[in-house]
Amino acid sequence: MIVLATKVIPRLFNFIVKTKIHELFLLSVLATCFSVAFFAEWLGLSLSIGAFLAGLIVSESEYWHQALGDMRSLQDVFTSFFFVSIGMLVDMSFVVTYLPLVLLICGAVMVMKAACTAFAGIVIGVPLRTVLLASFALCQVGEFSFVLAKAGQEVGLGSDF
Repeated sequence: MIVLATKVIPRLFNFIVKTKIHELFLLSVLATCFSVAFFAEWLGLSLSIGAFLAGLIVSESEYWHQALGDMRSLQDVFTSFFFVSIGMLVDMSFVVTYLPLVLLICGAVMVMKAACTAFAGIVIGVPLRTVLLASFALCQVGEFSFVLAKAGQEVGLGSDF
């Protein structure tokens, strides 16, 4: 991956940019991202980790600004696909049946995350206003938590969710 990120992809993108074909650059960035993601999955890693690695590889190119600008238009589409696919994994009958427990656990996770963020901010000497704002901003459960939960479930670390 390091060789790919530092030697191969920058040269490939440089060659493609010299063609001055905008669509070819966009397709090459997409092909790079999908290829790295699927290669990572083939190696036994998750697609999400592969996509993360692909993002790192593209970001090492001198054309990362252009790639980012081109990908912005696709960001909403991919985000929608992600949340729809995650939503399809949720067993709504479980959520409805155990709604108080689900709300309690979600609340507990949010309180623990806010407390950890606040503790870290206080330890490093951040002003109280900033500590509170950061704690509330970071206490929600991010979308990558669903990916981690699914990966944990696949190796037997939890039950179906």
